[in-house]
Amino acid sequence: MALRDGASGFLLKRSGPALLVEAVRSAMNGDTLISPQITVRLMEHFRRRYADNGEPRDTPLTERELEIARLVARGFSNTDIATELFISIGTVKTHVASVQRKVAATSRVGIAAWAWENGHVRRTG
Repeated sequence: MALRDGASGFLLKRSGPALLVEAVRSAMNGDTLISPQITVRLMEHFRRRYADNGEPRDTPLTERELEIARLVARGFSNTDIATELFISIGTVKTHVASVQRKVAATSRVGIAAWAWENGHVRRTG
């Protein structure tokens, strides 16, 4: 899967120029943009891969790192995470790098894929 292997996002051909420009900006900022039309399908794919009992699988992460991974998986930028958790952007970056290393992800998308795949993020709404 391209996203797990380090792609900075995923757009459909019919996404349009405005979304393409936003995706390029996101990639330049180290963030990820996934076409809204594909997001639900992607989340469902990972949701189906929970442990058989529906509980999250074991994690190599600390509680704070898991919290960061969940926010990354929900599409939060580093700035959004810092604001949400009342920590500095530098601290967020440190945690993101640690999560990437521990879950063997090559990008934020890989972190998100890991979090969804292992049942650490629940679909809301």
